[in-house]
Amino acid sequence: MARRNRAKRHFTAVLVAGLGLLASVAWARCPAACRVSVGAAHHRCRAACPPGAAGKDCRAACRAERRTENATCRAALSATAPSCGLTDLYVATSNGGAFATEATLTRRRGSVSEPFVRITDAVARARAERMFGAVPSEEEIRIHVAPGRYVGSYDAAQLQGHAEYEVLPIILNVPRLALLGSTVLFRDGQGLPTATDSATEAILEPDNPGKFSGQARSLFLVTRTADGAVGDGVTVDGFVIDNRTEGPYPNFLVLVDRVSDFRISNNLIQHGGFGVITQFASGTIEGNLLTHNGECGAAANGGSNAQPATVLIHANRVAGNGQYGIMGLAQANLLPIDRGGNTLELEPQQTTFDRNNPEDLQNIPDTLAVTVSGNDISDFRVLGVLLFAVLKRVAVGDTQIGLVDCSGSPGQQILGYQTQDDTQPLTSVLTANVLGNTITGNGSPEGFCAFWGMRCQWGVSMETHFGCRNDPRAVVITFAGRFEGNSFGGDLRGPALFTFNAWSNFPLLPGVDQTRVYARDSIYQVTDGDGELVGFDYDNPVTDPVSGAVLDNTLRVNGVEVPHGKSFP
Repeated sequence: MARRNRAKRHFTAVLVAGLGLLASVAWARCPAACRVSVGAAHHRCRAACPPGAAGKDCRAACRAERRTENATCRAALSATAPSCGLTDLYVATSNGGAFATEATLTRRRGSVSEPFVRITDAVARARAERMFGAVPSEEEIRIHVAPGRYVGSYDAAQLQGHAEYEVLPIILNVPRLALLGSTVLFRDGQGLPTATDSATEAILEPDNPGKFSGQARSLFLVTRTADGAVGDGVTVDGFVIDNRTEGPYPNFLVLVDRVSDFRISNNLIQHGGFGVITQFASGTIEGNLLTHNGECGAAANGGSNAQPATVLIHANRVAGNGQYGIMGLAQANLLPIDRGGNTLELEPQQTTFDRNNPEDLQNIPDTLAVTVSGNDISDFRVLGVLLFAVLKRVAVGDTQIGLVDCSGSPGQQILGYQTQDDTQPLTSVLTANVLGNTITGNGSPEGFCAFWGMRCQWGVSMETHFGCRNDPRAVVITFAGRFEGNSFGGDLRGPALFTFNAWSNFPLLPGVDQTRVYARDSIYQVTDGDGELVGFDYDNPVTDPVSGAVLDNTLRVNGVEVPHGKSFP
């Protein structure tokens, strides 16, 4: 019962805040079949309201929404059942755009002639239409966003003082929703994006990149909410998504969380910690220009048997993105998600799992299948494609989450999942196809290994990455990787690194060997389809160099076991 009441409160807030907007249009008439459909949705809306005085505002909002839908139907160019003109909504900034020249925040219906000023309001309309069936579930709802600068805020005080601001993050929990910006990308002869046509840009940015909150912050958040709404089948296409300055980790400009069939395409995404990051999610990241993000351009994180993660990262240009170009992590990042100025409640996340519980086994977030194909990846400091298995403890400072902190000191944040007790291992199952990419390094001129006089830049890597030696849980990895058709260039140490520890676990960094732990009982199966990985590096000792424990790990390339040892200093 508490869950239902929470949903009612949420629905009331949504309607009262954003949907009682419109007057009728006298010159047209909505077809009878559409009036019946809108009326049925109205009855479902009223039925969800609390009884008596407590539901007064909710019922008033339902009436306002019915007037809105009837007015939209009358104004539609083609108002026919079952969609009745409700499936296309329009947004333009107050300083004009493709759909209107004098848009204001009041009395907007989201039509071509009277567009919404905020993307936030269009999403609220779509959410209400979907919630009570004004638009059939199989019909896609499209939000068309005109060129302009759409500024938002995470801060409630700023939102109260600026009615025109977007409410950040913009939460996309509406199934089969296409958010279509106007931005046109110029492309090279290979069809990869190079720049935007500035006259077409639909820009989403924050009023202030903000201070570190210890939570995952995003501009677009594709997710599921506590009222049962799920953003399956969401598309975000044709935007400039810009944090304005390279924000601290964890700044995820587009965060896709616990949904299926997503599509992030044809956007310029820049100046975040991460450009796009996904978890518990299946879908496609394609045709984007991902640049000047502090950590990496795109990252696919793991999911579970119950919420799978199968991700295609295809035909993007990924340039100048800090340490890495593209990341594939078998575990989910369970950092709390920042809701910013939203009243919507997100569905809670489970963080600890008991392997003796069959239900928990279905929900352990330790599995990813990722395909990285046809991308141009360049100007990275360490790795073009980082594939790894473990998220563990990290230090939390005043400005960002920092390096791995295995000291047990206060202020730690555990990013990955935990098991019920220390006897249960942390597992990761990663399947990766890395095909037909151009990966060009630059010799890591800005530091890292160059500081110690060593090159440590590779095209691709498979590793544990984070793992604290003082955590008694075993790290067990199963990796299957296929590499074919890739082109490696620039000042790389080698095409690939396969390590059962981390790329940074070399003795030139004092003390690091004492903090990072090797995986145990793990298997890497590598298929090199065209000999492109000749000269790869590896780190696979028989025993842990610190504890002396037998590791029993296996590295096979094209079915042949690689002898134990280490190929670089």
